[in-house]
Amino acid sequence: MHFIVATNDIQLDLIFHPLPPDAADLMQQKSLTAGMKVFYDPTQRATPKDLDDYMAYDHIHVQFAMGRASRDQLAIAPFPFRTQPVSYHMVWHQRTMNVPTHRWLREEVKRIASRWKT
Repeated sequence: MHFIVATNDIQLDLIFHPLPPDAADLMQQKSLTAGMKVFYDPTQRATPKDLDDYMAYDHIHVQFAMGRASRDQLAIAPFPFRTQPVSYHMVWHQRTMNVPTHRWLREEVKRIASRWKT
């Protein structure tokens, strides 16, 4: 997940990724551990019921970004088989470490993400 928030001509980039970054100028914090989900179009197919059903579906990469297709058009369901929870790391550039609006955004994301932990 990649969030871009614009406030008064300031662009704040914040990325969520399952792998921590391997770059000296990127900061990271493990912020969310959750079970995997299936996103699907309920007008095209039913919720997958098991692994065989899930594997029979066509799969695509979907990225939710500002101005793109809305997540609201998709249904969300738990994976139809057991998976290990996935940890996501909040990643940002070091130059924004002490920017008040960016610090606020990271704190808000942490607060909201704390409700989703599994």
